[in-house]
Amino acid sequence: MPFDIYKNSLIISRVQVISDAEESKYSDIPGWEGEYVADTDKAVMLHFPANSSNRWFPYSQLRKAEDDQSIYASDWFLNKIESE
Repeated sequence: MPFDIYKNSLIISRVQVISDAEESKYSDIPGWEGEYVADTDKAVMLHFPANSSNRWFPYSQLRKAEDDQSIYASDWFLNKIESE
């Protein structure tokens, strides 16, 4: 059962705020609607409802908006998982 990531302050606190220099290197996560399934101290498993799949995302590859209302993934990581 997926959970709303924005209601879990521990997970949100593990994601760094995106800097101005990073904005061109991070994007919205395609097909993700803000839900997660599991987490560790190094990664969070995001849930993708369109195809009922889950995928681990390392916190190092995620950034959040200053208001904690949006989460982005690095373009490098998104391209990597797209090519798998």
